[in-house]
Amino acid sequence: MVAVNSDEEDNADEEDEDDEEDEDDQAGTQTASQADQKAAQTSLTNVNASNASAQKVATDASADSSTAKSNASATSGAAVSAVSDAAEKAAAKDKTSKAETKDEDKADAGKADEEDNADEAHEDEEDAKSQVARSHHQEAEEAVTLAVNEKAEVKHETSSRKKGRKHVKRSASLAQDEEVFAEHKKGEDDTYVVDDAIAQMPEASVVQTASHTLKAPARDVFFGVYCRKIFDIDLNARSFTSDVVITLRWNDTASRTKTGTYGVDAAVKEGIWVPDIAITNRVSSEYDTISSVIRIDGTGQVQQVDRVAVTAYSEFNMKAYPFDKQTLEIKLASKIHMLEDLRLHPLNLNYFGVKDDTVLDSTAYTGAKGDAPNWTVTTYPETDAGLSKSRGVFKIEVVHEGSSASRELFGPTIMLCAVSYLSLFFPLMLPFAMPRVGATFIPLLAMVGFISNSAGARSWYPSTWAAVYHEFILAQLSLPCLFCLLLEVTMHTWKNEFLAVNLLKKFRITYPVAFIVGFIFVFCFIEGHSNRAANITVRVLYILLEISAIAWTIKRNNSNQENEEEDDEFDEADKEREDEAPDAPLTTQPPAAAPKSAAAPAAAAEEQF
Repeated sequence: MVAVNSDEEDNADEEDEDDEEDEDDQAGTQTASQADQKAAQTSLTNVNASNASAQKVATDASADSSTAKSNASATSGAAVSAVSDAAEKAAAKDKTSKAETKDEDKADAGKADEEDNADEAHEDEEDAKSQVARSHHQEAEEAVTLAVNEKAEVKHETSSRKKGRKHVKRSASLAQDEEVFAEHKKGEDDTYVVDDAIAQMPEASVVQTASHTLKAPARDVFFGVYCRKIFDIDLNARSFTSDVVITLRWNDTASRTKTGTYGVDAAVKEGIWVPDIAITNRVSSEYDTISSVIRIDGTGQVQQVDRVAVTAYSEFNMKAYPFDKQTLEIKLASKIHMLEDLRLHPLNLNYFGVKDDTVLDSTAYTGAKGDAPNWTVTTYPETDAGLSKSRGVFKIEVVHEGSSASRELFGPTIMLCAVSYLSLFFPLMLPFAMPRVGATFIPLLAMVGFISNSAGARSWYPSTWAAVYHEFILAQLSLPCLFCLLLEVTMHTWKNEFLAVNLLKKFRITYPVAFIVGFIFVFCFIEGHSNRAANITVRVLYILLEISAIAWTIKRNNSNQENEEEDDEFDEADKEREDEAPDAPLTTQPPAAAPKSAAAPAAAAEEQF
């Protein structure tokens, strides 16, 4: 709970810092907007002043025009009165009338000139007014443009300062994460442990307690993996096929107004942020998304649920095969977001697990403590050169079934050993020589073919415990072949029936004893930790046993031959003594004893047949 409280305090501090940064940005924005308003008001004031001056000029021009017109009208009235006076005196003064006529013409010309001058003054006034208005309008536009540029510069500077602060915070947080992770990792995975009390809390208030807490400004995405069925476990391809449900959950306040249900493509078109999480250890050609849906509630919480049928690679440890324990892994990571942008965390226990006890029925594996397998979930950061990802791993632990091992391994091999052992109960007569050879060599050849096929079809086979067991069976099957050859040589080449019968008895005892001792020895290495050493030891022991059998047979045969030579010498000595005393009474002569070497094979033959 200390880790959780420290997380809450750190989150609160970060939120306060973000709020202060937002307030600074808002203050800068308000200052820029006030500067813009002042500039606009100044430009409008200048435009109004220019309009007022233009109106004043127009008023003055119209006053001048009216004065000119009044002067012209007064002049025309004086001319009319003069003409009327001249008309009355026309008869008397012709010269005066001509002068008055000339004056009238001049007055009319002056009136026309005044009207033209007034029109020209009016046009000059309009031009001056329009020129002043254009100049003020241009000044206003320049002021507005300057204000907009100043606002953009202020906004850019504010954004740069904010990004700089965030970059500094992010760098410090990532450095702290790396130190914490290096301290807690130490060769072990970052395993998240979910308390039972926390698992019973409502989903919205679930808190994950971990071996260490990662602090980063990245977006937190919570995940869950639920395995519905495992269809196949392919040891040769080192892969397994399964049907899984992947649940993702994250907060997106920008999408809280877009409540509803979406497909992934539709959500992307609506501008909804998606983490783009996928199974990274999948076989690319065998990944099928059965269904995918995204739900958004009014609080901004987004949940994505995918059901996929996938064939995934997994690292198998085959040293103890067929008593191996395997870990099936489903690895999750974002396809586009890096470690500094996204961090994965496990959801509560309701979103993990396997469906029921039948999840492994179609495979040769079962759970470690029953039909339902055990599972664990871990998360860890991984960096490979420039690739940095936050990964989540769902692990399922399975164990090879014992019935599968009996069916594939022990049954056929024990049957071959039994057939080979029965060859030692065939009679030593010549018609049974070939059946004995066939009963011993055919199982040996069958075992050689079985081992060759296993090694050819399974690249991992030579390093397994099964290879050690097969090596033991192969050595065991070679013993009857050697015994058969020794019996035939002793019986038909050395003509030593007594030794042949004696060897047959001893081989019938040696074979099962060697099998029991070798079987116990091989099972001492069933964990697969020293397969190579066990394999070499089995070969050496059986080679020594075969050499000992050959040496013992040759020694016994030589010993029998020496005994026979001694018996022959005694017989010759007895015969010579008999020849030297031919006149001895017959009653005093003991009956001649049969040679020991001749009586033994007969007794042995009687006992056998």
